[in-house]
Amino acid sequence: MFLFLRLLLAHLVADFPLQFTKLFKLKSESFKGVVLHGCIFGIIAVLFSYPFITFSFIGMYLLFLWVFHIFIDWLKIHMIHKWKREDNLGLFILDQVLHLISIAVVIPFTKIQVRTAAGLGKLYMNDKFIVFCIFYIISMFMATILIYYMKKTFTGKEVYFPRKGKYRDIFERAIVTTLVVLPGWYWALIPVVVGTKVALCAKHNFKENEYDYSIFTLIASPSIAVISGLILRIFFM
Repeated sequence: MFLFLRLLLAHLVADFPLQFTKLFKLKSESFKGVVLHGCIFGIIAVLFSYPFITFSFIGMYLLFLWVFHIFIDWLKIHMIHKWKREDNLGLFILDQVLHLISIAVVIPFTKIQVRTAAGLGKLYMNDKFIVFCIFYIISMFMATILIYYMKKTFTGKEVYFPRKGKYRDIFERAIVTTLVVLPGWYWALIPVVVGTKVALCAKHNFKENEYDYSIFTLIASPSIAVISGLILRIFFM
């Protein structure tokens, strides 16, 4: 699982924190954007696989993973624009599952021994640290996209991709996840954090425009953060 976890982290970093709105639009409109995003993933994947680069078959696998990542993203865009498939939650999940399967191919090859390291290298070698990074990215960044697709699929209303206020929500989810993970009764402070968002949403009549003050997000956002925190606290603490 060693390399699998680090490549999964590379995928999540490239697909969410480093896929800015401008890059997302460019990827949606042209093959050039798809390749640019794929190259960002490829570079991160190589960096996160550095102890294994000396093994030629791992190098070939990373090349395959880079090409396959570009192909999956191109296919998704092609399905939306050429085949007129709706860009919904199902397509988003399918896209992520295909990426996950392509990364899981490496699991049998991660029994190779790697040398221990010092400094930042110790964090790289620490599986628990990598898992925490994975779930914090899911809670903070992936949740933004997941909520967008959930609303688009289940509410039947016109949904705006959050342009303003999304970083406030990201910060809020980071706090909620941390309160759940911390030992003790810190989780009891979650209603205080969420309460400030409730007051803000109520002030704007729970409407959605370029800011997302909807009741759906008000419920879904902290729920994803709590679930991520519980997984970390129960299985990895």
